Amino acid sequence: MTPAQVELLQRAIAAADWPAAEAMLRRAAGRRDAPASVFYNLGQVLARLGRAGQSGPWYRKALAADPRHADAWCEYAAWLAVRGETGPALAAWERAVALRPDHRATLLGHARLTLRAGLWTEARAAWRAVAGDGDATGEADLAQLRIALETGDPEAPARRRCLAARPDLRPALLKTITRTARGAVPLRPADL
Repeated sequence: MTPAQVELLQRAIAAADWPAAEAMLRRAAGRRDAPASVFYNLGQVLARLGRAGQSGPWYRKALAADPRHADAWCEYAAWLAVRGETGPALAAWERAVALRPDHRATLLGHARLTLRAGLWTEARAAWRAVAGDGDATGEADLAQLRIALETGDPEAPARRRCLAARPDLRPALLKTITRTARGAVPLRPADL
């Protein structure tokens, strides 16, 4: 793309003129020397147009053009996960984490999928990485409780008591306990 075309594309994106951005990116994607960013951005624009199902092949093209495109790995992993392709999605998240081991959103996406897939050993390591990044929301602590409950970890009751002491986390704590195969909700709220 010429500098003028790039400027027009940037304006279209800034104005959320997704149809215009799509047209420009499709033209650019047709060039033999199209960079990974063109394919990646086309996938993003399609998602914003409500056609996320069409984004995956563009993320794959971005990765073929540049296997070190961490954002494309993240988006491709999320796209695969939505389609229930857990194995390939996990592999894509692992590639993204390898490229950006300190990026919170990348770590979080990977950790969430390992938990959803019930891969307790992998999930434990993934959530520790998220928790080490300063998790103010409590999501990592709740995930670690769920893993402890699912694996029969003797630290689970202590973790649960710690989380129960945080009133802001009580609704999520109840959800975590009831979602867990080995969890149990106490009959008296004071015993939470």
